[in-house]
Amino acid sequence: LPEWWRCYECHSTCATCSGPTDQNCLTCSPGDKFIFGSRDGNFDSSCITGSCPSMYVELASGICTACHSTCLTCNASGEDGCTTCQPGFPYLLKSDPSDLNGECLDPDASTSNCPENGYYQDPGDSFSCLVCHSDCLKCAAGAQNNCTECKPGDFAIV
Repeated sequence: LPEWWRCYECHSTCATCSGPTDQNCLTCSPGDKFIFGSRDGNFDSSCITGSCPSMYVELASGICTACHSTCLTCNASGEDGCTTCQPGFPYLLKSDPSDLNGECLDPDASTSNCPENGYYQDPGDSFSCLVCHSDCLKCAAGAQNNCTECKPGDFAIV
């Protein structure tokens, strides 16, 4: 038989695989976690024992999915699932003060800090940014509904 007809063993960390390395796992042994996703341009499909590594989150039982590339840690895989940000993305924009997660903002983008529709919950904390209440176009630090400018067609009672 030709060489390519030979059967080869999967890497010891894989239950089933598509190739010989630990990055070619299709399924894992019972109790192990499957790491799936792309970090830093490298696609990963490997198996590990224990918890998901940093920059990955366990979204489904036994499956570790890569956090968004701007996240250092996350609790969801999308860009708004970050709990802390990568260096170079210092502003964490949250939809609500009670949210644990948010979106990491690039300081070199069109906004160099908290966007116009955002505010700093604590004026001394220039890295945690929250979205103003939906009634506000702009708001002041300290409170989501502390509008400094209303949306067109709305007015403020002073």
